[in-house]
Amino acid sequence: MPSGEINEEAFWKGASPEARGRYRNLVVAGQGAYSIVARAVEVSSGETVAIKRIAEVFYDAHEAKKVLREIRLLRDFRHPNIITLRELIPPSSLETFEDMFVVTDFMEADNDSTSSFGIN
Repeated sequence: MPSGEINEEAFWKGASPEARGRYRNLVVAGQGAYSIVARAVEVSSGETVAIKRIAEVFYDAHEAKKVLREIRLLRDFRHPNIITLRELIPPSSLETFEDMFVVTDFMEADNDSTSSFGIN
């Protein structure tokens, strides 16, 4: 899949249908081994958000713990320089719950591009 293009039906697979309607204009912002991040517009506010789709979150206990840790930290942090956890999108079915959708503020830069600060 070329950068920026997204198959919305595939991206939203496993998410509640109600959540799909709350976001529009999905564009790939980044991806990694276990997740893909889409930039989207929240319909009700018009704000740009990031939606992280974490695939097969329960496949590996170590990865599941990392995801839980990330969610707990984002939930508790309140600082202008840290993204805010806006929503955890519920699954369409608990019987087929495999992927997790985490909605946060959208940040133009990633950690790799902002962490060096000229220090070697």
